[in-house]
Amino acid sequence: MSTNKTVAGCQITRRNFVQAMGVTCLGIAAGQMMLGCSSGNSSASDAKEVVVDVLVMGGGGSGLAAAVTAAEMGKSVAVLEKLSTVGGTFGLSHFETIALDEGTGEFYDADGLFEYWMQQTGGTCNEELMRKVTSQINDSLAWLGSFGVEMYTTANTRPDAPAPILFKSPSETGTLQGAAGGKATTALAAKLEELGGTIYLETVAKSLIIDDSGAVTGIEAESAGETIRFLASRTILAAGSFESGVGGEGNPVINEYCPKLLGKNMYHVGMGYAGNTGDGIIMGRDAGARVEFHIPYVRGRMMCGNTDAQLSGVSVLVNGGLERVGNEAGLFRELYDAAVENGGNECLFTLVGQNNMPANMDAFEGNECLMSAPTLDELAGLMGVDEGALTAAVDDYNSFTVTGVDEVFQKPAEYLVPIEGEPLYAERIQLLVGGCIGGLTVDGCARVLGEDGNPVANLYAAGDTCNPSFHGSFYLGSGSNTCFALNSGRIAAREAVNSL
Repeated sequence: MSTNKTVAGCQITRRNFVQAMGVTCLGIAAGQMMLGCSSGNSSASDAKEVVVDVLVMGGGGSGLAAAVTAAEMGKSVAVLEKLSTVGGTFGLSHFETIALDEGTGEFYDADGLFEYWMQQTGGTCNEELMRKVTSQINDSLAWLGSFGVEMYTTANTRPDAPAPILFKSPSETGTLQGAAGGKATTALAAKLEELGGTIYLETVAKSLIIDDSGAVTGIEAESAGETIRFLASRTILAAGSFESGVGGEGNPVINEYCPKLLGKNMYHVGMGYAGNTGDGIIMGRDAGARVEFHIPYVRGRMMCGNTDAQLSGVSVLVNGGLERVGNEAGLFRELYDAAVENGGNECLFTLVGQNNMPANMDAFEGNECLMSAPTLDELAGLMGVDEGALTAAVDDYNSFTVTGVDEVFQKPAEYLVPIEGEPLYAERIQLLVGGCIGGLTVDGCARVLGEDGNPVANLYAAGDTCNPSFHGSFYLGSGSNTCFALNSGRIAAREAVNSL
């Protein structure tokens, strides 16, 4: 059976409606939309218009969770996605996420997780929002399960911050699978279609529409060369991931707030994925929203070839100028941040002698990132650095191992091991960016806050668009971002609908 629409006074079928719009749409509900009949340009009077109750920018995990929640509450919903498919960063992820104890007493319950995360953030997150997230985690997973997304227990992958946290993913084996998040986003998109919602693919949001009182009334977007004004009572920004452009061309968010990520030694697991350029952050900022960037580099790993770099407290990390970048025995996240800040974003090596080499050097066989030579001069040639500078750097560090005092970064004496013996090694390290923390500020109801601290009328945010309000000044670790994406999307939608 076809679904008929009235557009410009004529009846067209659902399929013809998609073709007429010049955009791929999913799930068009009768009576949801009113469109103008002009040819479409940048003029508000000539642009086509779509009117819904709730408008969501971004077709990733948080955006789809918000859209489905609003549709379940009986509201007309449209989702704007600039790519040709939904999923976003969430869909590319392993979808390792947080769950609450299920009666075993082995893991954190809602109260325990809330207290732990509040302590981890030092109270720099939004306490009300944190409480709402932690209180509904298992309910949200059960909600996903009702759409056919089964979740299974997986191992704790946080060796740097062990805690009794229960992890789950869609993997029956407990082994994380790439792009497993796509199972959730596909199911959410199908549920939205079933509920009569609409997803506009290849539709690029350009700016928020703001009335004379300063209230947000929708989004102006472009699709197939036409301007469309999406008008809505409530708008939810869910397009905040901004890792595309890391180590290369950049994007507006990276260029303005995190320029170190442009370094040639930086790369991102979703390199080439054009969707995550922080559009929601920029649009909110341009509308007067408050932007926060406390810890933009913390979600990353150090890589040697295709494997995690073999680093330990006795490692010695230097940049391309052969200057140490930080305390190698400190918390990994702090060392990672220091490496980005102190030149490792352009070039980074770990120096290895016979006393601080990894236990299993066979694991490096065939790895072109590892170089070895009998002398420092020969090793310098392989590294492409000055011989004298390498010798001076090693001599300086070795002097600390004699005195037991690291005069630069105060590394504890037990980790001060001299670089000596034969052969000597240098390992080229790349800095992988798994994600960034930074974006708009929201209150406990997921309302976007302006520079004056007051809510921007009718504007909400979810997921990476507003993750500083969740993480505060401390990245909460594996599974926390997917947890926040799913739950903040639901929170934003409920709060938005209940305010109508």
